[in-house]
Amino acid sequence: RAVIQVLPSPKFSADERVNFDLTWEMNRNGIPVDVKDARQIAKVVAIHLEENNNFLPDLTGGAVTKITQVKRIATWVREEIDRIIGVPDEDDPFYLPNMQAETLLEFVPMLDDYNSSGRWEGKLDNVITVLELRQALGLSSIGKYKRILDMSYNGRIYYNANHWGAHTGRITGSGFQMLNLPRAKEKHPDEVLDTFYTGEIFANNPVMSARALVRHMIHAEPGKIFTVADYSSIEYILLCWVAGEEWAVKSFADKVDQYKELAMGMYHIAMDAVTPEQRQMGKVGILG
Repeated sequence: RAVIQVLPSPKFSADERVNFDLTWEMNRNGIPVDVKDARQIAKVVAIHLEENNNFLPDLTGGAVTKITQVKRIATWVREEIDRIIGVPDEDDPFYLPNMQAETLLEFVPMLDDYNSSGRWEGKLDNVITVLELRQALGLSSIGKYKRILDMSYNGRIYYNANHWGAHTGRITGSGFQMLNLPRAKEKHPDEVLDTFYTGEIFANNPVMSARALVRHMIHAEPGKIFTVADYSSIEYILLCWVAGEEWAVKSFADKVDQYKELAMGMYHIAMDAVTPEQRQMGKVGILG
């Protein structure tokens, strides 16, 4: 009775029945994943985190003893930045507002660039190491390896999509969460993967490499290939069309990069000067 009460309708329309059947077929077929590689990556990441966790008291002068102590980490980081750089107020780029994954994703590389400059000569090394450890622990992408190991059956993961998962009727992700894969990827994934078996990866950052290899865990079976297709800017351009923004539709038809176009205005630069990072911010603005 509870299930029936939350269903959107006692029966599907003909069109929606097609969507339901297609979703069911996708869920039943599942996706092929590389369990062996996922197990090795998960093992290496666990060793890396455990080893570095033991260094926390030394790195922080005893202020933090476990990577799960979020409040202590935030307090220690702010105090260290205050001691080394100076007191940052809330408008300062060196002020750490919170320990959320999205914040650390921007904050850590910025701090690393600053730390690499001749003026500071690595004085923020310990701060960056601690933040990277905390960031690694909070990365949902690392949890995907555990899902592969927990959910795979005969080399496949099933039931990755929820029909009518959102109130608008669209599909939402579940299980392995294919709708939320990290953008990061390696140019030569097989070469990087080999280092997880040889141990060479420990010389770098296994966590960041593991994050970039998540997509690589989805493998076509022997003798088969993946055919990958995607509609370009489908949500953005249909919304512009419905809203009657003909200038945006024409710009799209003329193959102007709309993300770069917004980035030009955001950063007051020419289109050919827009960096990939700035384009990504333009994309966030457009889709928002």
